[in-house]
Amino acid sequence: MMSKINWRYGRDHNADYIEYLLDEPGYPEGAYPTLIVDGVVRDATLMPDQKTLRVFISVAQVNKITEVTTPHQLFSRKAKLSSRQPAASNKRGDRSAWPTAPDPASLGPYKVTRKEYDFGDEILALPGIDDKVELRAEVHLPVARVLHCPIVVFIHGRHQTCLSESGGPGAIIWPCAANESALPNYKGYASTASALASHGYVVVSVSANGVNRKEGGYIPDGGRLRGHLILEHLQLLSRANSGNCPELSYLTGRLDLDSIGLVGHSRGGDGIARAITLNRVHKMGFGIRAALFLGGTAMEKIPLPNIHTAAILPFLDGDVVNLESQIYSDISRYAIAGDALHSSVFWLGANHNYFNKYWSPGFPLGTDDAENAWGDVEVTRLSASEQRRLAEIYISGFFRLTLGKEPAFLSLFDGSPVKAPTLPKADVRSSAHFPSSSRYTLQSFETMYADHPSPGQGDWQWEIVKGSGELKGKPSFGEDLRYAHYGYHTFLNLKSDSGSSPAELLLSPPEKGVSVDPSRYTHLSFHVAHFAVENDNAGVEVQIYLNGSRLDLGQEGCVLWPIPEIVPGVDTFLKQQVLLPLGAMSADLPKVLDTLAFVLPHGGNIYISDIALVTPSLGQPQPLALPFVSVESVSTLPTGLEQEIEVKVRLSEASSSPVSLRLAVNILHTVHSFMSIDTPPLVFEPETTSITASFRIPAGGFKGEHFDLGNDRSLSVIRTMALSNALFDQERALLILPAH
Repeated sequence: MMSKINWRYGRDHNADYIEYLLDEPGYPEGAYPTLIVDGVVRDATLMPDQKTLRVFISVAQVNKITEVTTPHQLFSRKAKLSSRQPAASNKRGDRSAWPTAPDPASLGPYKVTRKEYDFGDEILALPGIDDKVELRAEVHLPVARVLHCPIVVFIHGRHQTCLSESGGPGAIIWPCAANESALPNYKGYASTASALASHGYVVVSVSANGVNRKEGGYIPDGGRLRGHLILEHLQLLSRANSGNCPELSYLTGRLDLDSIGLVGHSRGGDGIARAITLNRVHKMGFGIRAALFLGGTAMEKIPLPNIHTAAILPFLDGDVVNLESQIYSDISRYAIAGDALHSSVFWLGANHNYFNKYWSPGFPLGTDDAENAWGDVEVTRLSASEQRRLAEIYISGFFRLTLGKEPAFLSLFDGSPVKAPTLPKADVRSSAHFPSSSRYTLQSFETMYADHPSPGQGDWQWEIVKGSGELKGKPSFGEDLRYAHYGYHTFLNLKSDSGSSPAELLLSPPEKGVSVDPSRYTHLSFHVAHFAVENDNAGVEVQIYLNGSRLDLGQEGCVLWPIPEIVPGVDTFLKQQVLLPLGAMSADLPKVLDTLAFVLPHGGNIYISDIALVTPSLGQPQPLALPFVSVESVSTLPTGLEQEIEVKVRLSEASSSPVSLRLAVNILHTVHSFMSIDTPPLVFEPETTSITASFRIPAGGFKGEHFDLGNDRSLSVIRTMALSNALFDQERALLILPAH
């Protein structure tokens, strides 16, 4: 082997690979282990020593690679560098005049009791693993016998599981060794659980320690395991509610199984997303209405079917550094014709671990993950107790809004500029995609489901009158940018040609004559991102005209004017929502909207998406009958010639609406090195249940991305991406390349 500081080349079973040596055991990110190899993000395997990441490479790459790092270390370097640079001149909007939102976490009318159920460490057999895991949870509920309580289920992520006698990490086994104790990860959300229970909710926080020790391998599947684990607990709660579980008799008749909310922290994010789809696939009938992600992972990128969602994005997350639970909002907002609210909330002073008491300093193995990852980034930081207080506010507010139908708490999630009650120092910004019943999308600039931008509603034409404009997504920015969004999510980059020359975007109805009456809505909404470094370290002035009449932004005290970068200098692509009251016009609101113009009068460079007329509201989502998509594995023998590999994709039943998706696969090509290949959008037309996709592989020979040591095969994962009007069943398959 040839060493390269903290990485090295190797060869095993005629396969070439790179190994990267971590400073500490365990992978620092909450998502699947990844390495950045010469600027390309690659899935990696965490080896049994828990300190080595391995990525297989092609023959052509041997001795040519110059840099290998992890996303965590890359962003950590950039954050520390930015903290040494002069601060940008523009500041975030003045928050002093923002109103304070009502407090959803104030003590409710019910006294709360805490219970626990524990059926042992090895009682559950989950699909996909041979060993068994625990069935254990903490329950908070009102002392009074309140009937038909909504249920909120928490699930934690991947943290240390066993604690040694010396207070350090235990063995990587489950159950813990005889001389070790299991960390009570599931008890870390008690303050929030108690706050909700005082308002008449039953809150169940489940233990996933066994799953933490069983997930892994070449194709990690922790999301599916956690999803099945959640459903096992819901089945137990259902039996208890029916009086068929003596151990939980205190729950008999008290649960509303048609009003369920889920909370997933870290890898628990993939778990709750998977639970929602498994509930539909297996027709289990649980009424899961809302899902909240706490610094959650989105490794499996599951669009959620007409479910209210909120993603809490802690800006100083040193674990899930890319803030990837933003993806759930991105991929769900147009994927399914539903009526749900999709919200993202940026907590600028929060980190990953403080949501959970037992992951925080002061407890064994608790840490401040932001301390090393983000250096001296200039934001007001929250202490562990302050962050958990903020969690009480936003988690209670979300479920009292979505399950309890208390509209007073909508302002915490709909893009309104509000201060957090009892914690005014917290710098919090929300953005939302509103339910379809209260939104008319003029143009989203989205190319996720087609090769041209279409929001599926207004489909307005757009023209760049001055300056320039182009659609940009993640590949346009390169790998060094901290990009929170889905890779297929696109924005319109509107910019001046030079200096302070103006730029203008003009929107108009399609030629077919579609018109809209703006008086049916209360606000104009759009999402916008901005980099100070692209704008001479200043904000950008934007003027907006409806039918040629300018919106008077000053009258409403728009706090985002001029548009600032959220945190200058940290190279994080975060969108902000702008909600403009349509009553703030310099003329009467027109009855028919003919044109909408965005003007940068003094130049600038901004990124816009999701322009819509809206009335902020919750909507009324109803269960939808949707087909399930499955992909078939395929085995092939590389010939060295150009090859076309065909993959069958099936729907469980015909759909009345077109179902679109893409497929993607990574290979190691002998000539072209690492290749990520995806298909253009594939569409199941109505009444079609099977289509064939194909990947074209250039001549020269190739291997799979992963190497199967047991069978001397190489494997790649065929992944379903950008799915609409359907749900996942078997959305991943294998491209198997036998030994030859």
